[in-house]
Parts: sequence; structure tokens; C-alpha cells
Amino acid sequence: MSMKIKKGKLNYDQSGRAYPNNPRVKENWDCIWEYEGKYYKLVGDNEHKEWDEVNIYNQIIDDAYDNYKKEMLYHPEENWLDNEVGGKSYRQLSQEEFINKCKTYPEFSERWGLKIEERELSTQERNEWFQIHLNGNNPFMKSDWKDFELDQQNIPTRLITLTYKDTIIESYE
Repeated sequence: MSMKIKKGKLNYDQSGRAYPNNPRVKENWDCIWEYEGKYYKLVGDNEHKEWDEVNIYNQIIDDAYDNYKKEMLYHPEENWLDNEVGGKSYRQLSQEEFINKCKTYPEFSERWGLKIEERELSTQERNEWFQIHLNGNNPFMKSDWKDFELDQQNIPTRLITLTYKDTIIESYE
């Protein structure tokens, strides 16, 4: 999958099916569309094209890992893992190992163009997230909750920033 993300409005025909701007341009079908803060990709066949919401975080990870697997077919010597006795072992990494290595080894992360940063959100940042995402920025409903109250409302505790090619995605957990 080539990771192209376009921003724009999806249009709908009379039957309710979605289609991109300039539908005669094939490139507009072969990408992921960002619309109103959500991401969509085309599924189905030529006769029944539908747009499904996608988890862009997973799409990016899958794309980076697929590129890694293809490259490792031609350069297996770059396929290393540190083992317990300080040596190196050569085998293809699982997707989970690939992700962990991108998080912990800057050289590896840079080699594959996938940077994953995770950090805990402060109580203030969690309150700001609530204000923006759940409170609709209502100035009369400011929150100054403590972590326990934020936990009760399932407000995220971590920010994950994913950078791949020219795409930066922030995800909250």
C-alpha cells in the first residue's frame, strides 16, 4: 500500500454511496481520505465502491512493516536482533518486534522512516482534551478534574505520535 493521505470532502451520489472529488482521477481512489478528522479508504470492487473508516495508525504501521518485509528479502543481513548473550541473531522481525525496535532504536527507526513517540499526558492536558473533544469548547463548562475523575470519564492518559514519510498522526489512548 502506498500511503497517500488526501484531505477533502467526500461526496455522495443519489444512492448514498460516497465518492471523492474529481472521481475520474484514479489517484483520488487509490489513497486514504481525511474528512472531518476521520480517515477513509475505498473498499469493494469497481461496481460496488464504498468508503470505510480506517484506523490510520494501523494503516501506517502496516505500510511501514510491509516495506520492511519486502526490503528484508533482499538484505537479510540488516535483519538483526540483540540476543541475551550480547550477540546478534538474524531473522525477520514480527510486526510487534518491528514496532518495539522503532520505539527504542533511533537508527532503526530512521532506517525505516517510522518514528513512534509515546508520552503520558499531564492532568492539565487531559482536562484540555476533555474540553476540546467532549465538552465542545463550552466556556461555561470548564473542567478542573483530578486524574480519578478523568479516569472515570475514560479520558486518554497517553499521547502517541506516529511519523511516517510526510504524515504525522497523533493518537490518544
